[in-house]
Parts: sequence; C-alpha cells; structure tokens
Amino acid sequence: MAGFKKFTAESLESAEINDFIASQVVGVFDTEYDREVYFGSAGAFSITEGMVTFVKSLDTMQFWNGSQWLSIGAQGAQGSIGAQGPQGAQGAQGAQGALGPQGAVGPQGAQGATGPTGDVGPTGPQGAQGAQGSTGAQGPQGATGSVGPQGDTGPQGAQGPQGAQGATGATGVQGPQGPQGPQGDLGPQGDAGPQGAQGPQGPQGPQGDVGPQGATGAQGAQGAQGPQGPQGDVGAGVAAGGTTGQLLSKVDGTDYNTTWIDAPATNPITNSGFAAIITMDVGA
Repeated sequence: MAGFKKFTAESLESAEINDFIASQVVGVFDTEYDREVYFGSAGAFSITEGMVTFVKSLDTMQFWNGSQWLSIGAQGAQGSIGAQGPQGAQGAQGAQGALGPQGAVGPQGAQGATGPTGDVGPTGPQGAQGAQGSTGAQGPQGATGSVGPQGDTGPQGAQGPQGAQGATGATGVQGPQGPQGPQGDLGPQGDAGPQGAQGPQGPQGPQGDVGPQGATGAQGAQGAQGPQGPQGDVGAGVAAGGTTGQLLSKVDGTDYNTTWIDAPATNPITNSGFAAIITMDVGA
C-alpha cells in the first residue's frame, strides 16, 4: 500500500483508486480458502503488510503481518486499576524489545477540549490487585521496562522428620574358621559307653610320600579282541564332474574346495627328454 493521499480537484487514475482506496478497504470472504484463491488469481491485489479482511466462516477480522494472517480479537473489558504503590528503586535499563506487529487502524474519534492540568496528589498505598479482565486485542509491543533490584534470600526451612527405618539387609558371608585351641590334660578313662552312630566321613588327609617302586610283574595273558568300531564318515574325495583332459584345481585356501578346469595351452615341461608329471595335493 502507499498510505493515504488527499485528493484535490483532479482526475483519478485507476492505479490511484486501486492503491489508495480499493486495496485499503476491508475485504469480505466466505472462507479462508476463498481468500487464498482470490489473492492467488491473475489480476488480484498483491497481499501487503497491514491489509485487513473479514472471513464469514470464522466470524473474525484478520490482518496480514507480512508472513501470515492473524486474527483481530474483540477487546475485553478493562479491569479496575488499583491504587499506585510506592515507587521502587530504578534498576538498570533492559534491552529494547522487538517491535510488535501493527494493529488495525480504528476510526478517528472527535478531538475533545484540553482540560486544565491538576495538581499532583501524594502517592497512596498500593491496593489489592483487581480481577484480571479478558484479553484484549494485541497492540504494538512497547519498550522493555527497567529491571528492579533482586530480593533478599529467604530463611532456610526447618529440617524434615526422620524417615522410617529401612528393611534388614541380607546376611553377610560366613567368616574364616578360628585357630585350634591347645590340647587339654588327659583325664581318667571312663567306662565304655554304648557304641554311637557312625559319624560323617572326615576330610581326606594329606597325600603320603611315594613308596619305592615294586618289581615288574609277569606279563598277563592277551585279552580277547574287541568289537569292530563303527564305519567312519565318507571322505571329501574328488569334486564331481569334469571332462576328458581337464585338471583338478584349488578354488581358494579352504580344504577340499576344488573344481575342474581346462588344461593350460602350453607345451609340457621336459627334463632329459621325458615329460614332467605335475602332481597336485587337493587335500590341503
């Protein structure tokens, strides 16, 4: 848009009517889809920042902020203003916030007469905060106010009650056996008591020293022949296939992985007039 223009006694061009009048009125559309179809059609106005439309299906006024359509909500009733409290110490000025989107331009009201300036009254005590009014339409973002001083740290709270005792832990491992005590004096022999039940077998004693080697005994008679063992697995053998004149060749380093190949087209190697015989170990 090109803003406003005051027309005088002159002829209006079509471009001026489109730019200063037609493109700045509130366009009315049945749905958002109808609006997108219109602005995407040939010969339509280009969407410019600040353009306002009304969508019937949403019953909402919307304006274009340069990248998307945003709704213009009805302004809620303003809550009552509490009495102004005492002014705190001025903090350091914060960084200026980003400029918010521009709201829709409302109709201009009649200018009232300027009243006389009254005397400034004393600052009263701060009253209770009034009930929050419903959210009005978003206006332009103002500059960020100064930051107030940080409050004092509050006192430490009282210690909480002691928690319930936990469950008893698992039994620990048994400790090592203590040393054997000294042997007591031999007492008088008592009467022989009845024979008790046999006790458990005691631990095995330490191994004794190796005795001298005995003389070699006489050779025993030959034992009977044992039964024949089971037949072993069939060996890998030579790979199946091949034709007359072909040679068996290793494919790789894997055992028995062989294949048949044609004999190389070279003269046989001779030694003293006899053809050398080439042998290959196919089992490795």
